[in-house]
Amino acid sequence: MAKKQTKTVEEERQSRKDILRARRHQEQLRQVRLGVAIVIGLLVLVMVVGIVNEFFLVPGRAVATVNGEAITLAQWQDRVTLERAQRIAFLEGQYDAFEGNVGIIQQFYSQVIIDLQDPEQLGQTVLDTMIEETIIRQQAQVRGIEVTDAEVDAAIGEYFFYYGGDSPTPQPTATATVMPTPSLTPIPTAVITEVVPVEEVLPTATTGPTSTPNPTATPVTEEAFQEQYGDLLAQYREYGADEQTYREMVRATLYRERLQAALGVENEVDTSAEHASMFVLQLATEADANEALAMIEADGFLTVWNTVHSTPVDATDAAFVGATAREYLWQTEDTLAATIGVETAAIAFTLPLDEPSGILIDTSNAETPVYYILQVSGREVRDLPQSTIDTENATLLSALVDAQLAENVEITDFWRARIPSRPLLDPKFLVQPTAVPTEPVTPTPVLIAPTPTADSGS
Repeated sequence: MAKKQTKTVEEERQSRKDILRARRHQEQLRQVRLGVAIVIGLLVLVMVVGIVNEFFLVPGRAVATVNGEAITLAQWQDRVTLERAQRIAFLEGQYDAFEGNVGIIQQFYSQVIIDLQDPEQLGQTVLDTMIEETIIRQQAQVRGIEVTDAEVDAAIGEYFFYYGGDSPTPQPTATATVMPTPSLTPIPTAVITEVVPVEEVLPTATTGPTSTPNPTATPVTEEAFQEQYGDLLAQYREYGADEQTYREMVRATLYRERLQAALGVENEVDTSAEHASMFVLQLATEADANEALAMIEADGFLTVWNTVHSTPVDATDAAFVGATAREYLWQTEDTLAATIGVETAAIAFTLPLDEPSGILIDTSNAETPVYYILQVSGREVRDLPQSTIDTENATLLSALVDAQLAENVEITDFWRARIPSRPLLDPKFLVQPTAVPTEPVTPTPVLIAPTPTADSGS
């Protein structure tokens, strides 16, 4: 009986060891499972954080800040994609227009192709443009200028010659006005043996249009506009661009135009200026100028001017070698200065009418001074061309933008690793065009065996 009890105790002890060992094993397994679960949980958390960061937080980060207003990564990426889409659509249109002649496209639109091949440079250009547009919009809004959605709609319609059912704003109609003719009849080159005094008569002015009228755009119907606009948007969507980005680009253009015009009014840019018409003699040497002035005192300015004007440039018997005679009609002082020099132009606007000046020297080029003698035939205040006014307004806008860029803009660099490279440029635009032979190619003669005839066997 004692032996049986001993075995029982040993068995019980062994059973307790197995139970403890099993418990330790289960605890170890639980810890392993817990560790694995924690690792998996951490990995999932990292992935979730990465997804949230990349798709929700990063797109909202500022690539630039303008006066406290952020230009986000998402806005910039959408604009880059649109800019790429526009360039590719343009190239495709040219490809069709030139019937697949890639050589012509590469010759005339190489910069467009370069832009698409250099994403970083294009990205920088787009960012600079968006910063400038933000400054312009902010400055326009400070002045109470707002561009509504309806105005954006109207501008887009005008791009397609749709005017909401109305006719486009008519261009100014050309009116008949006095057109100056050459003031003197050229002197004949033949030698005159008998001088007959006659009274000099200036030719009668003729009439003509002030300018060639611009062609009037043919308005399209709303249906045609919607079809064309829909085709454009469909093409952009195919390339990954969206309508809202396109509309914001149009809005930025309207803000630019209106702020530019407002700055012109704000800074009282002149819309009219004094203009002058004049006859100008240009001479190459001081000796020629002195001789011409003596002839003018003896025979009159217009006679000498006409003599020079009527003499062919390559004439061997020219009175003054290298001299020219020109008539400038209704020029401003600024435009005249580009031709005869700043100082000479300034003097021209102080001279009495119909009286010859003395010798005026343009020394802007010290090595080869130019000598002028001129006579002003008319002077009056006239409206400036719109292009001149626009240029002055654009200068004011550029100065305003430059001042803001220097003080109120912060740019980050993290966008450089997130530059859109799509849509991709079709490789057909990169194919080296077939070279045109510089010399005619003589074909190699090919010998062809004669065809046997019925008589050949005889």
